[in-house]
Amino acid sequence: MNMSASQSCSQLTTKLKHLQTLQGDFQLVLTSYLQTGTDADKAKLEQLKQAIEIAKNEYERASLVKVERVNKDRTKYQIIAKQVIILEYIKKQIGDFKINSNQYGEVELFSIGNNGSATPIINEALKFTNKLNGLKRFFCSNTQLSQLLKLPDSLQELYCSHNPLLSELPELPNSLRGLYCSHNPLLSELPELLDGLQELYCSHNPLLSELSKLPDSLIYIDIRGTPAAQDPKVIAKLEEFQTKHPTAEVYY
Repeated sequence: MNMSASQSCSQLTTKLKHLQTLQGDFQLVLTSYLQTGTDADKAKLEQLKQAIEIAKNEYERASLVKVERVNKDRTKYQIIAKQVIILEYIKKQIGDFKINSNQYGEVELFSIGNNGSATPIINEALKFTNKLNGLKRFFCSNTQLSQLLKLPDSLQELYCSHNPLLSELPELPNSLRGLYCSHNPLLSELPELLDGLQELYCSHNPLLSELSKLPDSLIYIDIRGTPAAQDPKVIAKLEEFQTKHPTAEVYY
């Protein structure tokens, strides 16, 4: 992170701590006021309310300052400070990764594919990715990841194949259009598949024996190499789906 980015993030952290201090002071004075009802405490509460509002506005302005981040391939992107803090936290845990951003300075693509970090470290590193508002494509294949926490509501594509320790997926956002989760030896079931999902790649998952309800929006389904592909009930479900949607590609 260059100096301007470091300064912006440091400033943002300072403003956040100031806001949190004011909010803590407000709670203390409020507790006192509820017990005593004094005019002095009432006046302090009003002062703190005003100070908190000012601090919130200052924090919000600082959080939207764009700073430069450089990928390993030397491509440069402008990222808003509140997301740079998340990226720097992840970088400290697992090293570098690839991103790109949209016109608003929000991370739009985030890739940690082929990261060799140990399981607890990589799980910890990714716990704030749901705060990356604006994220559309998330690549986390070929890692030691064992879990994924809440996904951002903006996400459109999730790539999480070839993860030997990944046993379950989180709830999928309504925005998701593509789920790519093949070759996960411990993945035994899928979350609810929501309307809007278009592509489902979940082949070669040796414990996947069932298939969630298929939304009509799907245009591509691949469950080859799974126990579900041999289940007569699942096959009947797929055949019924293909009859209803003759242009959809279905593989089992």
